[in-house]
This record gives sequence, structure tokens and C-alpha cells, in this order.
Amino acid sequence: MDVPDRPAAATPRLGIVVLYNVPAAVPVKGEACDAVSEAEVVEVASAVARALRAIGHTDVQTYGRTPDLGAFLAMLDRVKPDVVFNLAEAIGGDEHHEPLVTHLLEFRGIAYTGGGTRA
Repeated sequence: MDVPDRPAAATPRLGIVVLYNVPAAVPVKGEACDAVSEAEVVEVASAVARALRAIGHTDVQTYGRTPDLGAFLAMLDRVKPDVVFNLAEAIGGDEHHEPLVTHLLEFRGIAYTGGGTRA
């Protein structure tokens, strides 16, 4: 049975920020080996951004979040992303503050990947 050709669906042009936490010089909690896995998030963020561009998203940028939440909010105001690909797991090496980022994104009405504030 022949299937009629269908035009390929256009990739939506979304503004995407790939968010990751800048690795802390010294983890607040955990072991020294945790610093290695934290450092890998920078490489992962770059790989995610490349993959998103490869499938047609042109407005993709990475943002390394530090404990300066004012700078994070200023970036959101400046960039106005449609969605945040959230790789951030801690603030200043402390994972107890992880839900703060998703709370801020929800408050701003910005879609994001990953677990929600109650995850």
C-alpha cells in the first residue's frame, strides 16, 4: 500500500535556554568525586545545545547559573525564552535549593524540562 507523501512538519522556532549550574569550586555536600560529575554538566549542556541546533532550532543558548539569582532573572528578562532545558541541579553546590529555579520559572510562566517544584 502506498502512503502519500506528506510535507515534513516544520520545526517550531522556539527560543531555548539550556540551563546548567556552574560547578562549585568545592561541593557544599557530597564527596570529592561529586565535583567530577558536576563538571561534566558543562559538556552535557553544550551537547544538548548542539543537538537542538541540529534538528533546526536556531535560537538556542546555554546559560551557566551561579548563586546570583539576580543575574539569572535578568537573563530571563533579556532573553525571554520559550522553554528552558533545565540541567541545573544545585545552587552553589547545594542541591537543597534546586526547586528554587523551577519555582522562578513557573512564576514567570516559562516552560521547562525536568522535574517540577514538587519532584
